[in-house]
Amino acid sequence: MADSFRIAGVDQTANILIDRISIEQVLTSAVDTCSFSIKNHKPSEGDEVIVEIDGVRVFGGIVDIVKFSKTTGIHIWDVDCQDYTYQLDRKLVVETYENLTADQIVKDILIKYGQGFTGEHVRPGAPTVQYIVFDYLRPSECFKKLADYCGWDWYVDYYRDVWFLNPATDSSVEPLLVNSLFPLRNLKHTIDTQGLRNRVYVRGGMMLSDPFVYEIKADGAARIWTLPHKPHNLSLTTTSTSARVGIENVDEETQVDYLVNYQEKYVRASSQTATLPSGATLTFTYQYDIDIITMVEDLQSQQGIASVQGGDGVYEHAITNNKLFTVEAAEAAGLADLKAFSNPRVKGSLDTEMPGITPGQLLHIQLPNLGITGIYIAQSVTLTPLTPDQWIYHIEYGGRLLGIPDLLRAVISAQDNVDVNNAARLNKFVYGTESVMVSDQLATTEVPLPFKVETSYDILLDAATISRVTVNATSGCVFLFIPTNPSVALPQVVYRVSTNFGNQYGPWIPAPVGGALEVPSIPGVYVSIQSNTGACRVIQQKKAYGQSWVVCGGVVI
Repeated sequence: MADSFRIAGVDQTANILIDRISIEQVLTSAVDTCSFSIKNHKPSEGDEVIVEIDGVRVFGGIVDIVKFSKTTGIHIWDVDCQDYTYQLDRKLVVETYENLTADQIVKDILIKYGQGFTGEHVRPGAPTVQYIVFDYLRPSECFKKLADYCGWDWYVDYYRDVWFLNPATDSSVEPLLVNSLFPLRNLKHTIDTQGLRNRVYVRGGMMLSDPFVYEIKADGAARIWTLPHKPHNLSLTTTSTSARVGIENVDEETQVDYLVNYQEKYVRASSQTATLPSGATLTFTYQYDIDIITMVEDLQSQQGIASVQGGDGVYEHAITNNKLFTVEAAEAAGLADLKAFSNPRVKGSLDTEMPGITPGQLLHIQLPNLGITGIYIAQSVTLTPLTPDQWIYHIEYGGRLLGIPDLLRAVISAQDNVDVNNAARLNKFVYGTESVMVSDQLATTEVPLPFKVETSYDILLDAATISRVTVNATSGCVFLFIPTNPSVALPQVVYRVSTNFGNQYGPWIPAPVGGALEVPSIPGVYVSIQSNTGACRVIQQKKAYGQSWVVCGGVVI
């Protein structure tokens, strides 16, 4: 049984059913899976699952599917898990890259879209990518596209670290010797020659020829000369004199000596150019389109197959790819195809109890008594428990790891089978937090009011301090005269009235101290009050109804 079987950070080893565990580890970027059954505890989709055997982590991933399996007495759930690729693909990549190495692109994608993942094993030195577009692709799809682009490989390990490497040169594990002393059983080994080829013809697109020289002798009359090819980068000399050549219907005729028509394959003299005399030499130098076709072969494969099957051992194949624009790129594509198919496909499997074998490891099988000798690659490893303390490792292996050196793929680069759209338009949503602050600011301007507001007064008159006050009584009011000390002699208070806004007043009149004085509503009425002796509190009370009627124009309150 596993030393540790943690689900969402909790050790659930005691609840795992031993006979229902299966862990499948596959080669590089393919997704590893784990399935098991658990009692007494129901995991949730998205829970993290980590499995370790003798302290070695053999699986790390996320719960994908949880199904209830009803049995007698206890509850059991069947659980399927995927490795961390499931979490890596949470966001979609919308980016365009140009003239960057593949490893730089991988690191940039991890920084922008791979939160929670590291790139400690992204190897430097990958080929340069001329141009590539990721239009709402998952990070795993982007990494696969880059790996195919340059002949490298990638995967996510059980510690959320992304590996991007050249499998031909980045093999840190020595081949494991499998001989008669190796503990194995249930060995199966088959050879499949279907798809075998060791001579490949590659037909690419078009390329420009080397500079081609074409000479014509003038006859003294001709002003148009036909060329045998559609010219590119054409130059012309007439009897050792360089001529100015323009493009017909593009350049101004008066500015050049001759005009070339690429589609119709001719050159004519401009209207102002004199006809060449008979015997004059016209020397045209230009390039023209030629088909790309080349052939590559694996002589070692041919000799080996000939020794077994007889004949010359040659199996031919043709590749057509119009995105290959140089002979070097076509040869590289052919060599890449030979690397994959020049040897017969080998498939096999074996069971062992020896731990430590992982997908991608080389198996050096030396079993001559069974007719099996060669170096092969472990493509998948499936772990199942035999006893609580013993595991069985079922290994599927295939043809020898051949790899594709980056030199071969670098010359293909953007010409390979990668969809390239130089006019691609990407619509990308950029998420963030925006804040807006709004505040009010009151701008005030002082202006005179269109009406006059009258106020009431409550003032203490005293002959020794404030002895007189003048009040606007236009709207009518009542004055109350209240002595401050009724126990002594009443103060002597007098008042006088003006009906022309205080310009002229009438005689002083004794005020009713201890009583009230009512002033009717008369325009321009001002009242002046004076204390001759003693202190008296004077309160002016406006007549609300009358005041509102005058000031507000008939508002009843």
